[in-house]
Amino acid sequence: MAHSEKGSPEIDLELQTHIGRHLKASYDDILVQNVPDRFLDLLKTLEEKEKGQDSRDEQR
Repeated sequence: MAHSEKGSPEIDLELQTHIGRHLKASYDDILVQNVPDRFLDLLKTLEEKEKGQDSRDEQR
């Protein structure tokens, strides 16, 4: 592995491309998965609490 002028290792372009393709494929798989119902419920609860807080702030 080559080193840059600063002494840190450099990864050649072919390896960077290979890693990039695999990362993209992994993230693409994650993006098409459904969000679990429990997580959606938690987000809904948080949103309702924030709306309630905003209403109280507006009344002041």
